[in-house]
Amino acid sequence: MCKQALISHVSARNATVFSGMCAVYALALLVGAVLPLAFAPLGWYWLAVLSPAVLFLLAARLPKRQALWASYFFGLGYFGVGVSWVFISISRYGSGPVTAMLVTVGFVALLALFPWSAVFLVRTLCPRMGGFALWLGLPAAWVLSEWARLWFLTGFPWLFLGYSQIGTPLAAIAPVFGVLGVSFVVTVMAGALAWTALCVNLRRLAITSGALVALLIGARLLDREWTEPVAKPLSIALVQGNVEQDRKWKPEALAFTLRRYRALTQPYAGIDLIVWPETAVPAWFDQDNA
Repeated sequence: MCKQALISHVSARNATVFSGMCAVYALALLVGAVLPLAFAPLGWYWLAVLSPAVLFLLAARLPKRQALWASYFFGLGYFGVGVSWVFISISRYGSGPVTAMLVTVGFVALLALFPWSAVFLVRTLCPRMGGFALWLGLPAAWVLSEWARLWFLTGFPWLFLGYSQIGTPLAAIAPVFGVLGVSFVVTVMAGALAWTALCVNLRRLAITSGALVALLIGARLLDREWTEPVAKPLSIALVQGNVEQDRKWKPEALAFTLRRYRALTQPYAGIDLIVWPETAVPAWFDQDNA
């Protein structure tokens, strides 16, 4: 009886631990899934701080293995929502829904390794996950992962945190330090919040509040014009033909596309610069016979 009771107790404990970790992973998935809402069109920019702050808190409080799984689920939510357009693009204009689903799932699973790699790097180098890891380590590792995405598959700078801060005081950092500089400041703020949440007391609240105010003041000081015109302004026209994607790539539609862009462009003859969209004409230059 004692042995059976012990087995039952252990089984119940394991079930409790398992359900608890499932809840943590579900939280990480949800927190990652809401992060794209920080970007246009909703522009809930404050999520760019709060969402990574929850990830950083989980990375600091959980054992390493569980922290890595939580960061991966965070990445699945982050990119699963943020790059869902890949499925629409391939399904509607490519090889159908089955291929689109397989490609999108694989792509999201691959992209989720970037948040995972940031947490893995810091948890490996800083096992204790103190203030240094949260204030500097995780923000630096996150920005490093974004920088790596500048080269991933010839470059995929999608959903960089810095882009979410257009229209906020932190946007003033971009002309000096670029989008990665803005991402770093955002993740430092996230790390500060996570560090405070680990042990809430007046000292930590005062330090974090002072640091956040200093960051905002510093951003405000950068809010100025960094360039000035040195010559007469150029006249620029933007021309958008709006040729449907499912028609655009058909060889027989090339002549139609050229006629449309010619007709739309002619009224702007004499303009210094006329800009067409990317792949406006799906052909090589020497194939333009129309």
